[in-house]
Amino acid sequence: MQMEPVKQKEKVCILASPETHVIAEQYRTQLEGKTVDIQYQLAENHSFDRVYKIQTVNNEYKVVEQ
Repeated sequence: MQMEPVKQKEKVCILASPETHVIAEQYRTQLEGKTVDIQYQLAENHSFDRVYKIQTVNNEYKVVEQ
């Protein structure tokens, strides 16, 4: 029996603010199978595979990949 390598989950960060934290939590549910972290500030030496930011466009919140 051969051992299969363990697949690492993709690490995703959603940049939010206290005002947009609820939107970030809602978006997290769409990222099944990924490790998702919601932060208010991104460290320079982060180790995320993808980073999304919540922006206001025409008075609507949009989640945009950075």
